[in-house]
Amino acid sequence: MSHIGCPICVAQKASDGMVQFSDGTQVCKKCGHVIFPSESGFQCECIHCIELRNPSPPTPFLAA
Repeated sequence: MSHIGCPICVAQKASDGMVQFSDGTQVCKKCGHVIFPSESGFQCECIHCIELRNPSPPTPFLAA
């Protein structure tokens, strides 16, 4: 089996690879990112994907 890198962890230069199951599902060993190739509407619920979908508003700068 070839090494599959997690797209989230690879971007952060911290990939330990993903586990691939017989149905094609892939799960990152490090962050829990999930890929379901057969389900195009699936949205991963790992912390990184949640943060990407719901970014925090910028903190306002308060001058002293």
